[in-house]
Amino acid sequence: MSTIFKSVGLTLYKENLLGFKKPVIENFSIESAFPSSSILLVSFRDSEKREIFAKYLCGLQSADKGECTIVKEGKVISRHMLIPMNHASIPWLSVEENLKLLAADSKNSQKTADIIPKALKAVGLDGYEKHIPSPKSFEFHLRMAIAAAIVTGTELIVIDNYLSHIESKYISGTMKLIESIGQNTGICFIILNANDSLPGTQIKIQ
Repeated sequence: MSTIFKSVGLTLYKENLLGFKKPVIENFSIESAFPSSSILLVSFRDSEKREIFAKYLCGLQSADKGECTIVKEGKVISRHMLIPMNHASIPWLSVEENLKLLAADSKNSQKTADIIPKALKAVGLDGYEKHIPSPKSFEFHLRMAIAAAIVTGTELIVIDNYLSHIESKYISGTMKLIESIGQNTGICFIILNANDSLPGTQIKIQ
């Protein structure tokens, strides 16, 4: 059974410092199946719309009207993780230490000693447990973030324009990595981006 992205009359407002609200996304309705890659791309021309939508998808903002749901095998996905554009790990901790912190706060029933090695292997970071990544290693941090999602039992990862940090010549390889992780773990990905140049099924929000 496929995974379905469905939005019905979704309206999201943004409140300014004076308490006034303005609509950012209005009456957005669409239904689209995730492709076999488990990656759905949503492109935006407006960064404000993209940021608000990312927060909404991950439960950080409520809808003013309507709703948007992701349904997999007949059940609404409820465990989400946002990888924001400015994502970074705790800089003085190793890969393993970062993941242990997340595992301690997680509701995942699997033991930390079991799940962390599996997560690192899934993202190609096995052998890097003691490594402290450079702040500029954007693909490495992306892999770490996805490993964290695996550790915490996440069902849906929303990547908010983070791929804009990665050089264009590496984008194809990064997309193949994400696709492989999705197919091997069952995690679905929604990639929010500022243009429609990425390969894959696109939903456009102008």
